[in-house]
Amino acid sequence: MKTLSILALALFSVTAQAEPLTCTFTEPFIGIVVDQEAKTVVVTNEQEGESITHPILETHVGKEETRVIFGAGEEENSVLVYREDGQGSDGMSDLVYPYSAQTWTGEDGIFHGGCYTASKPPVGEQP
Repeated sequence: MKTLSILALALFSVTAQAEPLTCTFTEPFIGIVVDQEAKTVVVTNEQEGESITHPILETHVGKEETRVIFGAGEEENSVLVYREDGQGSDGMSDLVYPYSAQTWTGEDGIFHGGCYTASKPPVGEQP
């Protein structure tokens, strides 16, 4: 029985990690979806309605945060750093996201946002 419980916990952990992570940022209005299973990151410019799919180059899982490096091998790759702290914000709504995030690409600056998964949705009033 103990072995079955440990196996079930291990399977749940793998499933939870395989869920796509959706992040929202404002100023600029961009969305990022990280799919570790497909090894892709889709970046959507919400204002222009354009999406670009990038390969995940590296993922570093630390004690407090996860760092995803993505791009097409350009000189300046993009980075998404997120942590599960229950303090994520998209900067425009009253939603609180389970993950806070930062992303940057070369000269564009650092953007702050919030991320969620299907099993860990944001809380608060939906717009």
